[in-house]
Amino acid sequence: MGYVAPYVVESQTKFEHHKGVRQHYKHKGRWSLFLMISIGSIIGFQMLILLLVGTNILDFRDYDWLLPALLIQNLVQIVGLAVYAVRSLFSDITIRNGEK
Repeated sequence: MGYVAPYVVESQTKFEHHKGVRQHYKHKGRWSLFLMISIGSIIGFQMLILLLVGTNILDFRDYDWLLPALLIQNLVQIVGLAVYAVRSLFSDITIRNGEK
């Protein structure tokens, strides 16, 4: 009976690690969805502004600096979110006891 306990502990440890890895990837999936929605809404906002300016509903002639500033700001946000996603969400996690 004394030989069974170490195997049970090791088996339980592996199971808990497996559960942790599954939860980790579920969490990554949620963040990926959030980032896709965020980037999509930024692009949608940018499209709306360009459409409103193109149809002369909005007039930025007196503020010729505003439209380029908004477009550049949105582009920087999209690139920043993409860099964050690649570095944080799609990096490999430690598999077992510090080993990769």
